[in-house]
Amino acid sequence: MKNLFILLCLFVATNANANLISLNSDQASYNTNDNVLLNIAVEQVAAEMATLEVDIAFDNTLLSFEDFVFDSMMMSPPSPAFGPLFTDVTLSQPGLLSVAVWWFDATEVPSTSFNLGIAEFTALADFTASFDIAAVRQFDINGDEIVSAINEPATGLLLFLSLFALFRKKYHNA
Repeated sequence: MKNLFILLCLFVATNANANLISLNSDQASYNTNDNVLLNIAVEQVAAEMATLEVDIAFDNTLLSFEDFVFDSMMMSPPSPAFGPLFTDVTLSQPGLLSVAVWWFDATEVPSTSFNLGIAEFTALADFTASFDIAAVRQFDINGDEIVSAINEPATGLLLFLSLFALFRKKYHNA
């Protein structure tokens, strides 16, 4: 049974998909009617990305969405870039804030890491800040979705070391 499990582990993919979106609120906890500011930072986007869509989940019984302000450096980058072609912020459903940015092409994106903007909410009750990333999607200039793969070479090394330890123990005990 152990050998079957080991063989199965060998066929597990060694890549993981990841997009790094950081959500940072201005305080850890809030009182009723407090202004809640949520900074959204983007890190390590795909080099060919021309469209970014981020869905942020929040508890709509505790928060009321008020406004979203895109970061000024993202909207007006230094020359020769022109900034985004189109931006959109919607409450796609209760408790889900959708933020989308479209650039002319990948060369217009400020960099692989940038501040997207700040979402403003009003606290409807006392609570501790809690926001989640529901989805992040990247698209190239043709509208094809980009899936960023992050290599995990440590996975192969761990499998090798576990096999080595298993066989060493087996022959050492014999």
